[in-house]
Amino acid sequence: MSKKLSTESDYQIQDSVKTESENSSMQFNLTETDRNLLKNQYGVTVFTHDCDPSSIDKKQFPSDAALVTYEVDGKVQSDHVRGPKIVKVFDAYYDMLKPVDGKILTIEPWYGMVNPKLWGNTPKKKK
Repeated sequence: MSKKLSTESDYQIQDSVKTESENSSMQFNLTETDRNLLKNQYGVTVFTHDCDPSSIDKKQFPSDAALVTYEVDGKVQSDHVRGPKIVKVFDAYYDMLKPVDGKILTIEPWYGMVNPKLWGNTPKKKK
């Protein structure tokens, strides 16, 4: 059996009233298991979840990073992420938000300034 995100259920309820009441009481929070699943299935790395975009220092992150802004239960949240392509980031967040009736508002690419090939590398020590 394949692993599921914490927002996915094992079965789909046909009663729309019950589904609506279940979704309204859900708290959307990205767990460590969800982060690993996003990385393994979509290649998406989540740097920060539910962050303030003004607090992100773009000089520390790769240029292929993106800021995903979405809405769940009337609450707007932003995640700073990196993926192989923006389409993969969209697919990951669409699949994650669909079960909780969330929607993607914007995906802002180039939310970093470091060359992706050089990001995360430590310089060699001189002898």
